[in-house]
Amino acid sequence: MSTKQTILQTLSPVVRDDAERVYDEMAGEAEPDPREVLAILRERGILDDDQLRSAVLALEETRRIDRVARRPPADDVEPYRVLGHLGAGAMGQVLLARDNALGRTVAVKRLLPHAAKRKSLTRRFYREAQVTAQLDHPSIVPIHGLARREDGGLEYAMKLVRGHTLEDYLADALSQWRTKGAVDEDHALPARLERFLHVCDAMAHAHDRSVLHRDLKPENIMVGRYGEVLVMDWGLAKLLEVTDDGPPTEETELPPTRSSKGTQVGTVMGTPRYMSPEQSLGRVDIMDGRSDQYALGLILFEVVSLTPAIPVGMGLEDVLTWAEHAKKAPLRHAHRRGRIPRELAAVIDKATARDPDHRYASVEDLADDVRRYMRDEAVLARPDGIFQRLGRAVSRRRGTVLGLLVFLAFLVVCTGSTTGLLGMGAFQWQRARSEAREDALLVVAQHAVRRGHAVDETLYRFQGLLTGLSYSAEVQMASGERGPAAYAPGELPPGSQHSEAYDGLISLRSPDLQLLDKKGADELGNLAAMGPYMARALLHSAGDTEATATRLRDEGVPAAWARVATARGATGVLPGLADAPSADPRKQLWYKMARKHTGPQWAPPQSDPREQGSVMTVARSLRAPGGGFAGVAALDLRVQTLAEHLDPPTPESSIYLIERAKGRVVLASGDTPTDITGKNLEHAEVLEALAASPDSGFVEFYDGEWKFAAWSGLSAVPWAWVVVAPSSELYAFE
Repeated sequence: MSTKQTILQTLSPVVRDDAERVYDEMAGEAEPDPREVLAILRERGILDDDQLRSAVLALEETRRIDRVARRPPADDVEPYRVLGHLGAGAMGQVLLARDNALGRTVAVKRLLPHAAKRKSLTRRFYREAQVTAQLDHPSIVPIHGLARREDGGLEYAMKLVRGHTLEDYLADALSQWRTKGAVDEDHALPARLERFLHVCDAMAHAHDRSVLHRDLKPENIMVGRYGEVLVMDWGLAKLLEVTDDGPPTEETELPPTRSSKGTQVGTVMGTPRYMSPEQSLGRVDIMDGRSDQYALGLILFEVVSLTPAIPVGMGLEDVLTWAEHAKKAPLRHAHRRGRIPRELAAVIDKATARDPDHRYASVEDLADDVRRYMRDEAVLARPDGIFQRLGRAVSRRRGTVLGLLVFLAFLVVCTGSTTGLLGMGAFQWQRARSEAREDALLVVAQHAVRRGHAVDETLYRFQGLLTGLSYSAEVQMASGERGPAAYAPGELPPGSQHSEAYDGLISLRSPDLQLLDKKGADELGNLAAMGPYMARALLHSAGDTEATATRLRDEGVPAAWARVATARGATGVLPGLADAPSADPRKQLWYKMARKHTGPQWAPPQSDPREQGSVMTVARSLRAPGGGFAGVAALDLRVQTLAEHLDPPTPESSIYLIERAKGRVVLASGDTPTDITGKNLEHAEVLEALAASPDSGFVEFYDGEWKFAAWSGLSAVPWAWVVVAPSSELYAFE
């Protein structure tokens, strides 16, 4: 290849014409040094300093590759003797080989024949070897050498890691859970987190040297037989200060795989199931270490729950849509006996935030928060409440606390010996009274925490159902099916039956359709086809996979309604009713909240216009294929579902579900399903203490009589579950 062709390939397409003109101007001379051409382009203002530096680096790299390709083979023996096949990817294959010079077994990676014909892929392969060789870290596989084969292709040797991938390691842990109901020490959560931290340390080292991996996934992480962890496959690595070589068309000429799991060799490069939103959109210009951090967050999701954040089995387009919107499956352990620590859930949420600015500042910060959890310290992603702080303090100082208790017991004995029988009796009575009161206080506090968690689980279940419904709606609306609906708005939907729960004729197969703006007429067909997806969300709201349509029709389930409202004025609601009210959902609070904010948005309780009592609506925005706002999907939760948790721990106790910021009561014990309190909590002392410790806490205050309040903050919504009881109820010896 001539130097002119070399320099033209290193330049962006927008400046190649200018470079051609410079060559034409110098046509009478010997072929110029390409660096002189670059200097002239810089003098004329066509290249800035960064572009000049990138072009020079790319030129030198191309020349080094050419020198390797021209190097004659050794006269004596081949450097490596292939022993077997280890694996293959989109660009290359990995072979088990014998190093003939040093007598050791190594892994050799070489380009596949069809990929070796592409110079852009050869350049990337060379960069992979070069970048990996320069990253000197115990958790990054070391490179032993680069060589040319007889057919002119490149290959490099690296350390052979005897073990299995992190993907296989996590599969082993899941298998143990399913077969034994527990895991061995090597597969327990602490051991899994230690291996994850090794990966974080390796990536922190790479980021410190301005290298992004861009293809992190459990399949590219090796777990050795002695506990070593190595990050592999740096084929898509990017130097932050060097732009990608060649035009995008060169990258896309090799047809990409259609698998959502395999590495994509194209303009959008990486593994879709572990891509950050910016990577899935091809936004190379804004990618930095936080993009790798997003992939690490998804890996941590899998390490903790033993299930992938994006369900297996999705097609490529669907997975890319989830990645673009930072969607994840609900964080639940794959085995029913597994528990997800709330601190780790918060760490995962922070590392996988859709906005890079909302993630950790660096991978080191992510690793530090995981280490805080492992040391039983509060994590930055979820600061402790008063109960957690107290529990950790006692846990870390068990010896001190035990010594103090022994001392107090000794003091009690000494004091008792000097007070006589009467003093001893009074002391024992007072101690018994105090112990009984403390036990009662603990019962109230535990009640608040348990019921708060139960409400949280209900709200999270609805958010998960809504995520699935909104995803189905986006796919259906983007499918291109614009046929007319099977029935006109206002007509009785097909398959209608009488319902005791809804006191009239309803359809569980076809949603009620409304057209509030002629612009949305072509969307009615899409909404008519949403019936099965809406029905599934309603049935699963019961938290029981055995819930049937008969139960929904005759008894009702926690979700009263499922709805999809488009921005163009078409609306579908299930169950379908012919005489449903025709209020414009675009004017409702839940619609406005979902349009303004990302993620699930909970609106305060309101009276259901279809006479289903009081409902709370959770809504989520829908995105068009181009990324614009397309509408809102929503589920209505019957408030009665939460009211079932309002049974007080003592006869005179009161329970409130309140908004933490404003102190407004969402729900109170004694409410009927149609009640909407809408008032602020009357106890100012409780609101003041709640503001100081929103996650959990307790306070004793005077309000005509001494009262005690305990609360537990919810994580699904900015609310709190509060229990208020008269102190007199807590004295067993009053």
